Amino acid sequence: MSKWSDRYRAEGPAGMVDRSSRPQSSPSRTSARVAWRIVRLRWRHRLGPIQIAGHLGMAASTVHAVLTRCRINRLSRIDRVTGEPLRRYEHPHPGSLIHLDVTKFANIPDGGGWRYLGRQQGLRNQAATARRTGQRGKYYRPAIGTAFVHTVIDDHSRTAYAEICADEKAATAIGVLERAVAWFAERGVTVEAGPVRQRVGLQVLRLARRLRRARHHSQANRPLPPADQRQDRKIPSGPGRRLGLRPTL
Repeated sequence: MSKWSDRYRAEGPAGMVDRSSRPQSSPSRTSARVAWRIVRLRWRHRLGPIQIAGHLGMAASTVHAVLTRCRINRLSRIDRVTGEPLRRYEHPHPGSLIHLDVTKFANIPDGGGWRYLGRQQGLRNQAATARRTGQRGKYYRPAIGTAFVHTVIDDHSRTAYAEICADEKAATAIGVLERAVAWFAERGVTVEAGPVRQRVGLQVLRLARRLRRARHHSQANRPLPPADQRQDRKIPSGPGRRLGLRPTL
C-alpha cells in the first residue's frame, strides 16, 4: 500500500496507471553468442529444445525461452527446406482474391455417433438414420452418407463462407461461389474482378467436361488385340509350355 501512496504523492493520478513488470536490466540473460548457436542448430538441423540443450550443455527451458523470443519455437513456423521463418502472404485488401476448397466429412447419425456414445449405441443410431433416409450400402448395410463442405475464404481477412452440400459437382460448386460472392457483397466486400466469379465457373465446367470425356473413353468397349500379341508376348507352341508346366511333367 505504501508503494502506491508514495507513487501518487510523487506523480499524481498518472502514477496509478499499470506499468510493465519487466526489469530494466537482466544480467543473467542468455548472451547473444549462445542465442546465435541455439538458432543455428534450430535452423540447420531442426532440433528441439531438449536436443539443443544436450548439444550445448544447458537447460532446455533456457533454449525454449530463446526460441520463443526469436519466434521459431514451433517447427511449423519454419520452412522445412530453407530453415527460414515462414512469412505469411496476403493480398492488400479484402476481396482481391478468394480461395475455394471442398472437404468431405462423414455425416453424423441422428442422436450421435459411436465415438461419442459407444459402438453399440452408435450402430443403433446409424441403423435408425438409414431407415429414415433409405440409404443403404454394400450388402444392405446402413449408410449415413457424406457431407461436402464448400469453403470460400478471403485471402486478406481470412473471412470464410461455408456451405454443406450433398455433392461436389460443377453445378453445386458454381452455386456456392455465386452465393459466396453475394454474401461478401452484403458485408461491403466486392470480389475483384468479376473474372474470379466467371473464370472459376468456367474452369469448374471445363474440368467436369474433361472428367466426363475421360470416363467415357475408359469405359468404351475397345477391340482387344489377339491373345498372342497382348503385352508384346507370344504363346509357346508346346502344350506343356502353354499351360505353364515344366518339361519334366
